[in-house]
Amino acid sequence: MFSLLLIISRVISCLEVLLVLFPHHGGAALVQRTYTKVTGSSYGSDRLGSVGSGLSLSECGLYCWSRYPNECETIIYNSATGLCTAGSALKSGAAGAAVAPNSAEGELFALFACDASNGFQYVSSGSESACIMASNFTLNFYDAVQYCLNMDASLFVAPVFEKLQLLPHGHRYTIGLTDITTENTFVWQDTGEAINSKYRLQFFAPGDPNNADGQEHCTAFEAGAGASGVDYTCSLSMFRFVCERPLV
Repeated sequence: MFSLLLIISRVISCLEVLLVLFPHHGGAALVQRTYTKVTGSSYGSDRLGSVGSGLSLSECGLYCWSRYPNECETIIYNSATGLCTAGSALKSGAAGAAVAPNSAEGELFALFACDASNGFQYVSSGSESACIMASNFTLNFYDAVQYCLNMDASLFVAPVFEKLQLLPHGHRYTIGLTDITTENTFVWQDTGEAINSKYRLQFFAPGDPNNADGQEHCTAFEAGAGASGVDYTCSLSMFRFVCERPLV
């Protein structure tokens, strides 16, 4: 069982974020764990035991996690009473409906974790969230891909346009969207799925993509006001980049 060294909690929107420092492989690894509210009567989980009452949401998540470190994947929390119930893996469909929380138990939250070593952090905006690391230096596309792989990550992808707003503002970042395989068909590096015409119009700045000199097959995007993306030559070290680890 892991021993708990440090806990910091903060609230982001409807999410409760727990930053936890654990000993890992002989050293310390920072892990951010987040509980996300799950709505719908077809979701539930098996109960591990009632943790207590009069707790805050962050305390509920902490106690579930510390008491059941290998089993706690959900919590059921009643904000009116502070009743906290530890749960196992999230279930859906008929199986989930059979173990859905009742009104006395409260609302269901599912656990996600962000490995926050090497500068990674949990970020969220609206319904989108991710575990990312934004570089403060430039690399070409291929070196950026390898840099991310070396940290058990991949270049940031955003199949939903709103997810692009998770990128830090103020700089343009290389992401995992290219037309390397087929000219003018931009696909995400993780799935090979192409963006549609609406996404394309939202993504690119006026005049892009222009495939200057027939060499521009990689993309970079700047979030924030006036958000826009460009295509550029993959072998050039022009932009910072963002790596992404899966939320697990």
